[in-house]
Amino acid sequence: MANSSSILKQLQYSFLGFGLLMGIVFPFYANIFVNWKEGMLVWFCLGCIVAGITIGIVNHKLLEILLIRKLRLVAVAADRIRKGDLREGCGVRSSERHSLHANHLCGFCRRQQRLNAICRRQNPQR
Repeated sequence: MANSSSILKQLQYSFLGFGLLMGIVFPFYANIFVNWKEGMLVWFCLGCIVAGITIGIVNHKLLEILLIRKLRLVAVAADRIRKGDLREGCGVRSSERHSLHANHLCGFCRRQQRLNAICRRQNPQR
């Protein structure tokens, strides 16, 4: 899991960095269209930076909620299968590309369950 945490840290820093960059750049862009009231430019710039950082944090949390939790379910299912527990599938259903592994694991479990049932029917003394 050490490798995945470093990827998550890279993503977190990328989201925060991009949010900060946008927060810094946007006031220059807005300056083309806006006539500032006295003393408001500094507050607007600070607000943009805070908003950019907030967007970076929210994006990272969404990544954790929408993707990482599902990948953890797949990892738990793979560990159960590795230990020989084929009773449950992986519990992740999605048509997205990242769920291909989950679909393969679920298919593997179903296939192994069928093979186990056939073996028990053919060799009932076990």
